[in-house]
Amino acid sequence: MRYLALCLLFAGSACANSVIVERSNPGAGGSDPVGTVTTSTGVTTTTTGGGNPTGGGPGNPTTTGGGPTPPPGPPPFETDQDKPPPPDDPNDPCDILPGPGCGEPAMEVALGPQGAQKQLHVVGVYESHGQHGGGCNPIGPFTVSVMTPGTHVLVLSAYEPVFWQVTAQNGATIERVIIDGYNEAFWDVPAGTIVEEWTYEGSGQYIDGGAYTFGQASTLIAYAETNTGATFTSYQGGYCMSNAAIN
Repeated sequence: MRYLALCLLFAGSACANSVIVERSNPGAGGSDPVGTVTTSTGVTTTTTGGGNPTGGGPGNPTTTGGGPTPPPGPPPFETDQDKPPPPDDPNDPCDILPGPGCGEPAMEVALGPQGAQKQLHVVGVYESHGQHGGGCNPIGPFTVSVMTPGTHVLVLSAYEPVFWQVTAQNGATIERVIIDGYNEAFWDVPAGTIVEEWTYEGSGQYIDGGAYTFGQASTLIAYAETNTGATFTSYQGGYCMSNAAIN
């Protein structure tokens, strides 16, 4: 796997004690200084490369000082039921679910310690399509395919409204999905999966509101590790994405 190769190249081991972050699309902003992000379990993350993301979004640093912000309290909304988006109104362009979405690859990836009994995977975007503006915020689709056997916890974060469509294959079990964002979110997850919604417009409270760089995800990771017992395993993020595979 590319992520494992990165660990071997930069860390000299299979990510036993550190997380390697790769910027696959550094943009025009030049290189960021090397820095660290520390998760609640003490994993230190080395960040390399950088610059502003493409797509017109602001460049966010991938470093943070002093460790993550203390995690928030209990989730404002929790359910084991799907939450489908409202029916499309063909006469209202703000209601239409566009497809297939951005289709861009992750701009930033990170891999944590491997082999955990319960794995934590984080996906962060600003939006899943580029048709926002002028007061319109249509819901964009985003597919997440988990194809690694074992028990998983997902953190899915977006600023704009997203319809998260999650599938599990090859013996994967998704125990919990933590959805974070500013705008209201919608989801379709495997049966039996518990979903927490942390969105300002959906449940009244959010954790980050769109962690589309790894540096923005430290509080989300700390919250998920503390409250689920999962170990941070991977992060994928970018300004505009519409799918992610965990394999």
